[in-house]
Amino acid sequence: MRGMEGPGDITWKILGESQIPVLSREAAREAFYEISRKIKTEDNSGKIDHLNEQLDCVPLAIRLIAQLARKISLENLLRRWNELKTKILSESGTQPGKLTNVEFSIELSVRLLDPAAKDLLGALSYLPNGVPDWNQTLSRLLPDVPEPEIKAFQLLDCSLVLDKSGALMMLAPVREYISARYNISDIFRNQIEYQELYMEKMGQYELAKQAFLDGLGSYSQLQSPAHRVTGWCLYYLGSLLKDMGDFTEATKKIQEARDLFAFAGELQEDVEMCEEALNKMESQ
Repeated sequence: MRGMEGPGDITWKILGESQIPVLSREAAREAFYEISRKIKTEDNSGKIDHLNEQLDCVPLAIRLIAQLARKISLENLLRRWNELKTKILSESGTQPGKLTNVEFSIELSVRLLDPAAKDLLGALSYLPNGVPDWNQTLSRLLPDVPEPEIKAFQLLDCSLVLDKSGALMMLAPVREYISARYNISDIFRNQIEYQELYMEKMGQYELAKQAFLDGLGSYSQLQSPAHRVTGWCLYYLGSLLKDMGDFTEATKKIQEARDLFAFAGELQEDVEMCEEALNKMESQ
């Protein structure tokens, strides 16, 4: 059974949480020690906590990576995670399955989705901080996704995302897998613009700034450069910095956006938009 709903019209008893279960930091550390058989030291605990945070304390991911820790040092394990991400979350010597391979488990759920739900999933994978107040904001954030709230419920039912205090979020292993394998589209221009406007309206300037920086980090890891998406992210980050009073950094970011648009070609309107913004800042 995939997701939280049982088959048929039977009233199934649900054990535990109604969405993706995660461990507390302390429980995740203890589980890692128990499985990996590492000696408990302050240095090891720090490295283990860092690894577990990268995995959002998802039990299956912790079990699989802790098994690897029996064979290699924590330093090498951290390096391999940074290089390979979810590719290393697999139990050696077994056939791929939902209990032995994180990517296999995620892909089983992804196959249940229609194209629009996959578009939404791809969009969410580039929002590390999630979508706040998603029941009210998702349709404005992603107007090109038909019935995004309904698609969000599909993702929740498949345990690909979770609702955390009203924010629609994706746990790290799922986010890493989806962002690496599913292409993004122009819906991200809307996503970036709305992310800034929403957070700015709420006075959450630092949170908005971090969201843009996270987005730039995600886009830089794409196998094929997303010049326009990255350019828009730089442009809106520059606009946000201007509103925060940091004109020097704002100018740099908008110049970077302009140069990226120019490099990509066929984006003259975007180049002119940046030039106009730069001219306005110079005249202030």
